[in-house]
Amino acid sequence: MEVTNEQSGNVSRVTVTGEIDASTSPALRSALSVIVEGGADHLVLDLSGVTFLSSSGLSALLQVRSLATTVRVEPGNELVDRLFALTDLTAAFSGAESEL
Repeated sequence: MEVTNEQSGNVSRVTVTGEIDASTSPALRSALSVIVEGGADHLVLDLSGVTFLSSSGLSALLQVRSLATTVRVEPGNELVDRLFALTDLTAAFSGAESEL
C-alpha cells in the first residue's frame, strides 16, 4: 500500500494505492492521523488505485473519519463503491467540502 498527500490549507487530497487489509490498515490509519494532526480538517480520499479493501481497512477509515471534520471518498473505484454500498457507508464518506 502507498499513501501520497497533497495539502492546500486545511484540505488534503490523499491518494491510496494497493491493498488495504489487516497488515496495512494500521499504516493507513497512522498516515491519515498524521495528516489530520498536521492541520487538514477535510480529507478527500482517492481510492481509485485500491485493489483490495478488507473490514480492517474500513475500520481504519471510520476511525479517521472521527478525527477529521469531513472525510470524502471520491467515487469511481467499482470495488470500493460496491463495498461502501453493501455496508451502507456511502453517505458517511460523501462530504461536500472544498477540493484541491
